[in-house]
Amino acid sequence: MPFLRAWTIVGLVAWSLGCNPAGVQPQAADAEAVVRGMFAAAAAGDCVTLRRLIAGMDTDEACAEYIGGWRDESIVFVGIDRVSRDGRDPNAFLVRTRVRVAGEVREGVTRAVCDANGRWTVVVR
Repeated sequence: MPFLRAWTIVGLVAWSLGCNPAGVQPQAADAEAVVRGMFAAAAAGDCVTLRRLIAGMDTDEACAEYIGGWRDESIVFVGIDRVSRDGRDPNAFLVRTRVRVAGEVREGVTRAVCDANGRWTVVVR
């Protein structure tokens, strides 16, 4: 799990530094680091990080349910295929991810958004 811890740290550094210093547009590499950090935090059961990053995860119970779902479904992060700016918002990125669910690789999209306060959030669907 050292690999997962390393990506959690990278994601937290990107998250804690903010994403819009002095009006500079956020970059795809930052969005990727944040999403990797979110996946690492989910695998590690790190609710503190998840509640900071995932939009709408407001309670410990919601986080415990999310992590429980990961474990029940045997979800494993496989990788990121592509990161592109969301055409609807210059401060948002669509991160194309792959996860293994019960042995089957599935593709998905995670949206990483840098808000006006310079804080990254992740929208998981």
